[in-house]
Amino acid sequence: MLTKETNHMSRGKIEDIACQIADLRDDYEFVIVTSGAIAVAKQFVQLESNGKEINVKQALASIGQPHLMRIYQESFRELGLLTSQCLLSYSDFKKEESRTNIKNTINVLVENSYIPIINENDTVATEEIRFGDNDRLAARVAQMIDADLLILLTNVDGLYSESPTKNKKAKRYINPYQ
Repeated sequence: MLTKETNHMSRGKIEDIACQIADLRDDYEFVIVTSGAIAVAKQFVQLESNGKEINVKQALASIGQPHLMRIYQESFRELGLLTSQCLLSYSDFKKEESRTNIKNTINVLVENSYIPIINENDTVATEEIRFGDNDRLAARVAQMIDADLLILLTNVDGLYSESPTKNKKAKRYINPYQ
């Protein structure tokens, strides 16, 4: 959603999200799980793969993450919203102590009017230990912090058994327009 299915970040989408949160901040607390670090980096650099595509993606994530956070910070700050960054990996959810630390950190941030911006720590995650997508990461975070509501912003119309872009025969469970 943030890249409009291109290799370029849509700053306008982040600004739209900031405006909506600013309108709702008196009634709700927010935690954001985002993607986009790799897409932001692709706007600035082109790296050689040397046959190891995962290494290039990890390097692009490392380059793009600070730029992505700058876009969030600038867009949100203009509306009086404070942000913070949390980079998580799949292994962080395996240990009880790590889960407790993550939950406590997020709670302190939210209690102090900061909006945690969470992204997968792509520089350390490999294909075997990745969440696979930020929807899964968002669901784990929402469950961990006992969120009342999880909203997934996506470019897919409905809830499917698997990615309909990868499998045209994926079963649609929910159509949001019916």
